[in-house]
Amino acid sequence: MLSDKEIDVVNLLKKGWTNQTIATSLQISVNIVKKTYKIFMKNIAYKIEHN
Repeated sequence: MLSDKEIDVVNLLKKGWTNQTIATSLQISVNIVKKTYKIFMKNIAYKIEHN
């Protein structure tokens, strides 16, 4: 399950925002944005494999 902040990151990525813009807007590091994206994609892959 994703935290509220992680959901914010994913929603902004869906809107096409850059990692740097998201990081600045949410006052987090670019590395956190990248990590959140990786976690999100792993969760999707897991759900696809186990449906």
